[in-house]
Amino acid sequence: MLTPLLNDFLLFYCLFYLSSFLPKTFTHIFQIFLVLLVSLIALVDCFLILTFQTSLNVVFFEIFLSTNPQEAQEFLSTYLNVKILILIGILILFNLAFFLLPIKTPTLKPHPKIAFALFAIIVVSVGTKALRVDDPISYYAEKVNLMRWVETITQGIISQNAYIAQYRELNKEMNEKLSKPYPILENNLQLPRVILIIGESTQRNFMSLYGYDLPTTPILDELKSKGNLFVFNDVIAPHAHTNTALSKILTFSRYENASTPWFKQQNLIDVMNLSGYHSIWLSNQEAISIWGNAPEVIAQRAKQTLFSTYSNSHNVGKTYDGILLSMLDKHSIPQDSKLFYVFHLMGTHLTYRERYPKDFNKFSADDMLHLNTQAVDSAQSLFHLNKKQAQTQAEYANAILYNDFVVGEIMQRFADEESIIFFLSDHGDEVYNFRDFSGHAESMSSRFMIEIPFMIYMSDIFKQKHPDIVQKVQDSQNLPFMSDDFIHAFLDLLGIKTQDTLSNASPFSATYHKNRARIFGGKDYDKELKDDDLSFIVPSKLWLHRVDEIAKFNDFCDKYYGFEIDVHFLDTPEPYFDVGHDGLEDSIGLDLDEMFKIISETLQLENTTGGGDKVGLWIDFKNLNESNAQSSLQILKDLTEKHYFSPRQIIVESSQYRLLESFKQSGFFTSYYVPYYAKEDLKTKSEEIIENLQMIAQSGCVDAVSFAYYLHDFIKTANLQNIQGEDMPLLTWNQGDNWQKNAQTKAFYDPQMKVILVGERGDYR
Repeated sequence: MLTPLLNDFLLFYCLFYLSSFLPKTFTHIFQIFLVLLVSLIALVDCFLILTFQTSLNVVFFEIFLSTNPQEAQEFLSTYLNVKILILIGILILFNLAFFLLPIKTPTLKPHPKIAFALFAIIVVSVGTKALRVDDPISYYAEKVNLMRWVETITQGIISQNAYIAQYRELNKEMNEKLSKPYPILENNLQLPRVILIIGESTQRNFMSLYGYDLPTTPILDELKSKGNLFVFNDVIAPHAHTNTALSKILTFSRYENASTPWFKQQNLIDVMNLSGYHSIWLSNQEAISIWGNAPEVIAQRAKQTLFSTYSNSHNVGKTYDGILLSMLDKHSIPQDSKLFYVFHLMGTHLTYRERYPKDFNKFSADDMLHLNTQAVDSAQSLFHLNKKQAQTQAEYANAILYNDFVVGEIMQRFADEESIIFFLSDHGDEVYNFRDFSGHAESMSSRFMIEIPFMIYMSDIFKQKHPDIVQKVQDSQNLPFMSDDFIHAFLDLLGIKTQDTLSNASPFSATYHKNRARIFGGKDYDKELKDDDLSFIVPSKLWLHRVDEIAKFNDFCDKYYGFEIDVHFLDTPEPYFDVGHDGLEDSIGLDLDEMFKIISETLQLENTTGGGDKVGLWIDFKNLNESNAQSSLQILKDLTEKHYFSPRQIIVESSQYRLLESFKQSGFFTSYYVPYYAKEDLKTKSEEIIENLQMIAQSGCVDAVSFAYYLHDFIKTANLQNIQGEDMPLLTWNQGDNWQKNAQTKAFYDPQMKVILVGERGDYR
């Protein structure tokens, strides 16, 4: 297979060949443009690889398009280092040498027929392949760096233009939603003061409130010791960027219904308004966004919205959060009996030294270096700080110290009233916790980007009047929680119920679903990120395709979390599952019983709590039919119990979706196998295909749908929802690419996509 670099060379040969037919002046200009383009691609990709361990992709480009100039300036000041400057210098020297140095080289003039023949061979080869693949642009985006850039930028701009168009209609959308009846089903409590404080980029592991060894939160520590502050110990954010995180935190959007845009779902401010509260939003973030963002739009839903500055995105972040205290003090208090305040802080957003006044410059690089040398049994002990990294950590600790002051002062201002105050950060920042990286990027996902502080303050008066709420809070402080369900928890504690609130999404409810998967950056937080064991190789969403022999499992059992196994149910010599893709004619006599036995013994499932939770198995049931459905189900149940697997960790896939219902009822995770539709059928029969898929999703017989990766965009446009009204889980196979390539796809970061099957090289069945 040709490498991307060789493919790039062939592409540029064709472009240079075509340019030779242009007038001489245009030829020169075009060739200069090509050289500069190559340099730009090299610079950006090398920068991203060195800094974020990824080349340019759609996720990064969309983040770039939604970043304001102040953030861009702080981003560059943070990530420009010696390695990047050397890289820039090399590329500048290369271009200067190419354009300016009078290097004499022998002029080679190949025969025009030879040049044309080479050009024709390349074009015919490319064109022939393009006709054979379903999506030529995506295919060549994987083979040619320039095409990857074209596809990435095109998709990013299309997505951003769609977002901007939607953004212009947001208030209209929200007003239309409000014009429809939205009943508040329960609202029995009369709480006079409810306050929400939203932090920014604050990681809890740098807070003494959470056990950090430096006193970075003295005020909050004291409030906790007095019994007014209740700290939650296992809360994470759903995303590592403000816009995506708050669009879920402040609305009913969660990964189970993410196909419905957040602005088409009810938001926290409007619910509080409808519940009789006078809402007031005080913000030290941008009021006028060039690109638009979720918190700004939601802020406008408040009865009163006040910003520290009404300048644009170029000037945001230049005032300290303390300005919110004076804004609160000067603000005239309405006569309404029930008030709901929201404070939106700049918090500890980078550049960290810009977030606090000089009076809070307490911690130094030496403090951080000392802590680093004392680190034991933590991720920090794996990484030794240099002076510059230690200085950045010190600035972050100082920013947290100032954040403690601001949050503590807000709490003190409501201490003499019947008040309840919620504080959480939108996301965290990794700050050289275990590697040479500071900031947040979902392509480099780590626990430090999403482990956020979450706490509830209750005044003495409030505690006396509402002991039941105090008890609920105390009982839930150690429960696992992800803040995309914050709105459910918040409203549940306030005694407010709507048609959208879910009791099992609130840790304050007796029906709370504490085992819900917490997904970040395509990874399961509790399986892959939570502990300091940073040795995992492949994300748990990526499973190995076609493990139809013991040798393949043995070769990769330490690398992958899940494995796909093809089976046929055979009747002779006695009923059993035969492992293999093509049935009896290709059988090697491998019984699924033997395969399960090897997997169970290798992973020691008998001695593992949860059994099969340690591994995922995808059973591609090739010949499920009416005559074998019940007998095959019974044998699979017996094998599962015999080898210590959990049924829910076994995916049973078949095109016979109705027959999968009994497997689902027995606890297995079932998936409908979507046929390989021809490209022409996807165009001419799309409505019929989508209608059929929606019918299957609504049937209740299956938990998911599974399909070849080329169908991904088509399936996503279908917006499949299950019988509960949630997004239908998706499974796919993209075995033509290895796990590294699959981990760079947009599908990998899509929480609706539960499993992607990937390929490995080797001489296997």
